[in-house]
Amino acid sequence: MAKYVIQVMWHINNECNFKCRHCYVKNQGTLPQNRLEIQKAIVPKITALEPRYRIIRVGLLGGEPLLDPNIFEIIALLRDNGIKRIDIGTNGSLVTEPMATRLKESGIAMVQVSLEGPNATINDAIRGRGSFYAAVAGLKHLGDAGITTGIMTTVSKFNIGFMEEISDLAISLKAKILSFNRLLPLGRGQKSLCLSAEETRKMILFVHKLNNKGTIEVSSDDPLLYVPTAENSAPKSDFGGCGAGIGNLAIDHSGKVFPCRRLPIKVGNAYSDSLLDIIDSPQMDCFYNRKQHLKGKCGSCQFIQICGGCRAAAYAFSGDYLQEDPQCWINP
Repeated sequence: MAKYVIQVMWHINNECNFKCRHCYVKNQGTLPQNRLEIQKAIVPKITALEPRYRIIRVGLLGGEPLLDPNIFEIIALLRDNGIKRIDIGTNGSLVTEPMATRLKESGIAMVQVSLEGPNATINDAIRGRGSFYAAVAGLKHLGDAGITTGIMTTVSKFNIGFMEEISDLAISLKAKILSFNRLLPLGRGQKSLCLSAEETRKMILFVHKLNNKGTIEVSSDDPLLYVPTAENSAPKSDFGGCGAGIGNLAIDHSGKVFPCRRLPIKVGNAYSDSLLDIIDSPQMDCFYNRKQHLKGKCGSCQFIQICGGCRAAAYAFSGDYLQEDPQCWINP
């Protein structure tokens, strides 16, 4: 019997050395003294998913995960418990040559570095002065150490006009993956900078365009990527789109579990609860049975099974994660 696939995004800490203007984590701080106890308890909860799921990856995020004193112990525990692919999402500023070497030795599969523009002027306006050159230096150290790298960009009105230049930069830095995801009004994210429906369509079309070129692997967590357009036929599938609570789970620094890292609806706690029990709980049914639960135009859309709209976007704009995706351009 084929297993379902799932990825777990684990925010191992909440500290960060940046204060990005668009961060969906508004308040950052330190973890309790028993952070290692919590982290050690969560590892077997993740690996216990294996009888039913094929864990395609565990992503270690923050805050800034490289600030966590236990990060290499966590990596070792995950690997010792059979997790084959472990990625890290970082701002790149702490990646020195020795750090890159140590990450390589730890068995990390990929390190994704956040960049919001093709130059310091654009990027640093969002992420802070000096962040662009620090990230680029970090990417070069990672590449020199033989680690696969990726670049992640949060697309807003501020930088949507620079997607082509960002892709050129990613190619020049020999990144394997470039990921574009839209800004949501969560945390510090400002609604005035969020994309309109037409701008979201523009972003999606650009992702398709880059993938068709084949010069770099381009990805996006956006479910609208699977909707056919006049310009591009989306991948054919009977079910896909928004993976919140289905193919994705997020765990925060205290163990709280969310359907998605940008959907702050607590569904359990990995420190005390079984992740399989959380997945099987009635509150998760709405993610599996979209036709019975989704509202607005998402609920009546012909693409509900292959897209379903972004539940995090629905929540961020309306406070109701079952509402329609307000950045979708489709009128069903």
